[in-house]
Amino acid sequence: LKYGRLETDSHGRLLAYVFLQDGTCVNLELLRSGNAFVYRTSEGFQMLTQFTEVQREAISERRGLWGACPTRPEAVYVGNRRTFVLHREGCDLGRDMSKHNRRRFSDRWSAFSEGFRPCRICKP
Repeated sequence: LKYGRLETDSHGRLLAYVFLQDGTCVNLELLRSGNAFVYRTSEGFQMLTQFTEVQREAISERRGLWGACPTRPEAVYVGNRRTFVLHREGCDLGRDMSKHNRRRFSDRWSAFSEGFRPCRICKP
């Protein structure tokens, strides 16, 4: 394990990069295969750029979860610039966010490509 600036987040979850003996970064491989998504925070982290780029590739090729989950498309999605959570426009959590933190997206893929993650309530 290799730690960044923080070892745990505010919920006590371990924040680490996992490397195999051959130097393979497990975190990157999970993103590359579409079996994980970037969990971005306002503070960022050391490998954010790499992680986001690999996630973009998985999204564009609809690997793993990016191709497996059918969704009902919306005309507009709203993302929170502070928490990087993406909401459907009708989601209570999306409606309650401050105007300063609100960012509009015309499709969910562009938000995911920038490292936003789906709301656990409205599941965009």
